[in-house]
Amino acid sequence: MVCCQGLSGVGNLSVHPGGPGANPLESSIFPHALALDDALRLLDLTTKHSGHQFWSDSLSVHEAGSHAQGRVVGHQQITDAYLIGLALRNKGKLATLDQRIYALAPIGSPQHSILELIGQ
Repeated sequence: MVCCQGLSGVGNLSVHPGGPGANPLESSIFPHALALDDALRLLDLTTKHSGHQFWSDSLSVHEAGSHAQGRVVGHQQITDAYLIGLALRNKGKLATLDQRIYALAPIGSPQHSILELIGQ
């Protein structure tokens, strides 16, 4: 699944490997999904955008997730905690479709201020 919002000229985008209609559930949730080839072309365009910056995953899981100690309650939150830590390290924002990520980012915390909920 690939999602993108807010790039000049791109708008909203969602992608799943089968393209539109491959899975009735996904096509009802993401009615404008692109085929994988189209998504790869868009990824190429996005990475050439002047505002794009690559962040390597150079942090250890422990280092990246240290901000969430005591709030991670299951394995599903490990990636979320890592991505929040990576955004914090790079003084960036983390865009997500999943509002459950706010469980790791209490109101008023530095983590909360870097989150951008897409589509809400």
